[in-house]
Amino acid sequence: MSKVSGVLRSAVLVWAVAVVAGVPEVSAALPGEPCAIEVVEAGTGWPVPMVELRTLHNVRFVSDNAGMIAFDLPELMGRETWFGVHGPGYGVAADGFGMRGVRLTPEPGKSLRVEVKRTGIAKRLGRLTGAGLFAESQKLGREMDWSESGEVVCVEGDGTGIRYRRKHMRGVKGRNGRAKTR
Repeated sequence: MSKVSGVLRSAVLVWAVAVVAGVPEVSAALPGEPCAIEVVEAGTGWPVPMVELRTLHNVRFVSDNAGMIAFDLPELMGRETWFGVHGPGYGVAADGFGMRGVRLTPEPGKSLRVEVKRTGIAKRLGRLTGAGLFAESQKLGREMDWSESGEVVCVEGDGTGIRYRRKHMRGVKGRNGRAKTR
């Protein structure tokens, strides 16, 4: 038996004993149920989609149309964590260092709430196109009755206007804005 495999076996044995004994640092790092983070507008409680929470080691989480994020990083479960908050038209107040974010302590199965302030005049309702409109909510066991349309919509800018490509509609082209079907 080589030295490397002997050291590896010892490390695995120590880890297994720590898990069985219930050492919090090790048991918290085991994969499990995600932590639900709800992003809402301050004052109204309206769910805000497309807000990004970013950890200090640049792992990004983006809220879905229900304003939900399924946080599932085992290495940060049970630890106070700083999340930078980024979202066009929404934000949080800067701290003493000028950083815009929140401190949260995610735990498996726990629900946390982040309130963001609207900085623009328009309220964001949600994404209309693409897949995964409620993907984060569905990871948490919510919005399970929502099914994808099966139709992926592509939006392109082609210099003359926006073209929406769907099953039969080829889109808006030119300056008159009339939809042409083929």
